[in-house]
Amino acid sequence: MVGSAVMSRLRLPRWRLAGAGLVGLVAVGALWANTRSAGPQYRVATARLGTVTQAVGTSGTVTPVQTANLDFTVAGQVATVNVQTGERVAKGTVLASLDLTTLQLQVAQAQAQLASAQAQLSGDLNPSPQQLANAQGTVTSASEALQVAQQSLANTLQLDRQQQAMAEQAVEAAQAVLRAAEQQAASACQGAGSTSASCAADRQTVSQDQAAAGAAASSLSLTELKDRQAQDQATAQVRQATTQLSGAQTALSIVEAGAPAAQVAAARASVAVAQAQLAAARTALGAGRLISPIAGLVAAVGIMPGQSVGGGGGGAAAKATAAAGGSVTPNSAGADVTVVGTGAYEVQTSVSDTQIGQLKLGDQAVVTPAGMTRPVYGTVSQIGLIAIQGQAVATYPVTITVTGHPAGLFAGASASVSIVVLKRAAVLTIPTSALHTRGSHSTVLVLVKGRAVRRRVTVGATSPTVTEITSGLRAGTQVVVANLRAKLPTGLGPGGRRKLGGGLAGGGLARGGRARKAA
Repeated sequence: MVGSAVMSRLRLPRWRLAGAGLVGLVAVGALWANTRSAGPQYRVATARLGTVTQAVGTSGTVTPVQTANLDFTVAGQVATVNVQTGERVAKGTVLASLDLTTLQLQVAQAQAQLASAQAQLSGDLNPSPQQLANAQGTVTSASEALQVAQQSLANTLQLDRQQQAMAEQAVEAAQAVLRAAEQQAASACQGAGSTSASCAADRQTVSQDQAAAGAAASSLSLTELKDRQAQDQATAQVRQATTQLSGAQTALSIVEAGAPAAQVAAARASVAVAQAQLAAARTALGAGRLISPIAGLVAAVGIMPGQSVGGGGGGAAAKATAAAGGSVTPNSAGADVTVVGTGAYEVQTSVSDTQIGQLKLGDQAVVTPAGMTRPVYGTVSQIGLIAIQGQAVATYPVTITVTGHPAGLFAGASASVSIVVLKRAAVLTIPTSALHTRGSHSTVLVLVKGRAVRRRVTVGATSPTVTEITSGLRAGTQVVVANLRAKLPTGLGPGGRRKLGGGLAGGGLARGGRARKAA
């Protein structure tokens, strides 16, 4: 109020007011001091406790947090495109579809193969009652066949023994008849009777009996041969029936105990392969539809019905289709459909190599998008540690996540950004325009009994309007902001410093100048 009152009483020329504006008006608490003498007139401010907010200013671009560049990952022909550029879609919306006939057939075939493999595995692990009954029936049949073969062998052996006995008896009878004939012929042919008719007859009888004995012996040999053949055949049938019974019993044991481990392992492997094939077929079928993973705005559509896609994105094919007379929306991402989220935004910006060290994750930021009068707020969510290539001055990427879901933000809009890197509350502050720094030393001019005296101070946090003083001043001390009678800056002096003609508190103050507080 004092400052307002003094300003109302002072009737300064307009150029003096303009000069005061150029050197910066001090915040609340500034006092005007004047004198009607020709001495300096000072604008002063009081050192007081306050808050200093130090920030890094930059600019950036508003981008959506979520961007979905969607492509068909399987080959096929586009059947439907359900959205247009600029259309809002919900999460889960089907954006486009391929002709699914072939993909559905592949799923059906994979399901049939899996069912067959699972049935085989189930049979190996858990035999059915029918399988058990079949195996047991085979064992019974084999057992009965063995019994029949064994009985046939026994019958053959018995018949062979009878036939052999009869043949042996015939041989013995023929040999007896031959011996009797030989004895009779020997008696009849003794002495002079060897030439008699009875001797010749007896000798003929002997010859006939010898032939009969030989035939009987041959018949015995043939009978023995036939008997051995019949026995061998009957024995082979018994062995075959025994082998069949053993195999049937083994098969029954396998059915009762389950399949061998190797067979079960093979069946399990077949099931696993069939399951993988079915999963792949189902995935391919699902990939035949583009489904939006986020809610947002369709930014670009790069495909159209009837277009063939090869599973690697349709951007190039879409351009070719458009050139042939179709119509698609250019898509810089090369995706079939691009959806950008509208619920959350971030700002992509960068800071210089002298500023990057001041930033840390979580720093608050004030963002003012182009065209908006009210700012939005956010926090530093990412800080890049590698400088952006191609820049004359090293700059580092920084991401600001906008807090909440403010309305009126648009992807690609430019924005000014102020990142708060330090905030000091309840500290001694003075107007930044009252501070003078050369090298590493900072000073201020204070009014001591109306005289401007230079005093060295230590500076803490600083902002364009106020600066923290950590030592060298006390609260209530008046510091000089400007000499109102001094000339305005006229140019740059040696070393690049602006010539001040005594206008600012640090330049050419007249010694002995006095200041009075306005009433």
